[in-house]
Amino acid sequence: ENPLPPAFSGRSWLEAAAHRGRAQAPGLRGGVGGMVDFSNRKARKPYADDEGESFYRSESESQQLLMQEQDQTLHSLQGGINRMGQMALTINEELDTQNRMIEELDEHIDKTESSISSLHKKLKVLASGSDSGKYCTICFLSVVLIVLFWLIINDE
Repeated sequence: ENPLPPAFSGRSWLEAAAHRGRAQAPGLRGGVGGMVDFSNRKARKPYADDEGESFYRSESESQQLLMQEQDQTLHSLQGGINRMGQMALTINEELDTQNRMIEELDEHIDKTESSISSLHKKLKVLASGSDSGKYCTICFLSVVLIVLFWLIINDE
């Protein structure tokens, strides 16, 4: 009722392989007392630990390259941010200058508006008067001006 083939019954796997010979178990040689000789170890495939170390080494190198690329990108971004900061300072200075100019213009507009308002009030007073003498004087002076102008033009 033993599920193993007859060559394996009562022996360990290693002993059975050493007993059958090198053709059936390459890389294993039977030694004294069933000992196994691993002298051709270099010819075999590397151990899983060696593969893991090379994997971690290559991953470490790729991560270092990625970090260098990220550092270069961050350095470029830093330069761009510094330039934007300088531009923002220049824009701020220009806005301050224009704000001062707008305030001066606003003061001039206020002065002009008060002068116009004062003149408008004086014209209202002049126009609202019912004194017909004012209108007669204005008409007479206008006629004199036209006559003088006509005389000057015809004299030449």
